[in-house]
Amino acid sequence: MRRLILSVDAGTSSFRTALYDDAGHMVEGSLNREVYALETDAEGRATLSAQKILYAFDTCLQKTLEFVKDDVDTRIEAAGISFFWHSLVGLNSQGDAVTPVITWADGRCRGEAEKLRQKWNERVYHASTGCMIRSAFWPAKLVWMKKNHASLWKKVSQWISPSELILHRMTGKAVLSHSMAAGTGLYDQRQKGWSLKWCKSLGIKAHSLPEISNSGYRTSEGLAKIYPQLKETHWFGGIGDGAASNLGLGATDGKIVAINFGTSAAIRVLSPMPKKAIPFGLFCYRLDEERVLVGGAITNAGIVRAWFDREYGVPADKTEISSKTNLWSLPFLAPERAPTWPEELPGMTIGFQLESNKQEHYDSLIDATLFRLNRIRMALQKWSGKKLSYRLGGGLAGTGEMIQKFADVLSSPVAIVEESEASIRGAAIYALLQLGEKPPSPQEVKRYLPHPKAAAEYQKKTLQQEIIEEEYREFFKRCKKRGVKI
Repeated sequence: MRRLILSVDAGTSSFRTALYDDAGHMVEGSLNREVYALETDAEGRATLSAQKILYAFDTCLQKTLEFVKDDVDTRIEAAGISFFWHSLVGLNSQGDAVTPVITWADGRCRGEAEKLRQKWNERVYHASTGCMIRSAFWPAKLVWMKKNHASLWKKVSQWISPSELILHRMTGKAVLSHSMAAGTGLYDQRQKGWSLKWCKSLGIKAHSLPEISNSGYRTSEGLAKIYPQLKETHWFGGIGDGAASNLGLGATDGKIVAINFGTSAAIRVLSPMPKKAIPFGLFCYRLDEERVLVGGAITNAGIVRAWFDREYGVPADKTEISSKTNLWSLPFLAPERAPTWPEELPGMTIGFQLESNKQEHYDSLIDATLFRLNRIRMALQKWSGKKLSYRLGGGLAGTGEMIQKFADVLSSPVAIVEESEASIRGAAIYALLQLGEKPPSPQEVKRYLPHPKAAAEYQKKTLQQEIIEEEYREFFKRCKKRGVKI
């Protein structure tokens, strides 16, 4: 009997399903993908409908299961789910979604986040939850929802993350894993449960939040009849896509750091819960009850490349990387995150002259995203105190030329591995680990070493970017104080 794992992977722009064997290798031909688009507006909205997510899931699932439809010698033993973090959706008493899925990228609650920072001590909050008091997390979103959509607020019986939509669809359960709970901003990292302090401060009752559990649940009888291939499948609660990426890349020992460069980008290390404090500005989320994920993420990565394509009509992945620009950019197209969380700042580019061109503008945008990642890398390196190595994943990392630039900017060797699909593979690995299996880590296929001269220049520019951002923040404050809207 061939044992397989069903892997489910949801990003903010697409949904994927695939089958994996017990060694963590994708079954060729089983991968299916559905694309969707965030619903956005000028106010900062970034939502998805629950129906759109469930439709994408159902469509992908049916196509993937067709691959083993008539194979009586195959059993899909478990299912793992990787899902984007920090997002929420409200359910009514019947378990139906009555709000849109408000994603991590939704910035409409920035004002509420600012007011909460004035009311709460953000450093105390960060030490407790591993999160910042910003628009990406649940507290500001909940305050905004109650204030601006009171009628919807009254219909909500329970708040969940969108990964539970899938778990509930397939098992009838809507429990939240420790991994997804840790990304809400209402989870106590030391107590490993909902924070009574911060929930009470928001007026959130315990019954309006789901149970936290890493237990597996079998496919419900009704769904097993529709999908007989899944009748013996155990479904495990979704884990954050960042945690899944670390698993998928084999970055699990505290010394190997995962870098993901997709729509957003992040640098993360997986380790047991540390005794020392997490640097302010970096996050501390979870994979499970024992291991935490420490690092930082930027919102504006691949999203910047997509903007460049839209506005200039030239696909960014077709643009050369010259890095000879005299322009400086801060590409804050959406509310930015680590290391400084300047979500109130709009993007800017300075230094335009007659000879400036779109290639220079592109270079300055890409440089800016990588410099911000390097600032996260520097903070993580200082905190860790270990000699760290880096593995790169994410479909937008691009060509060898781009990977070499990662190595130069980070002033560290950067490796790519044989498994390029990090998050979807990570979901499968998580399910295998829950079953007690120990699949092998993917092997490095190539390592890019930094060029010393380029690395030294990029370290200098990284520090210069920090100065520019500090001065820009003060300039923005002065303009706002004097009535100038930027």
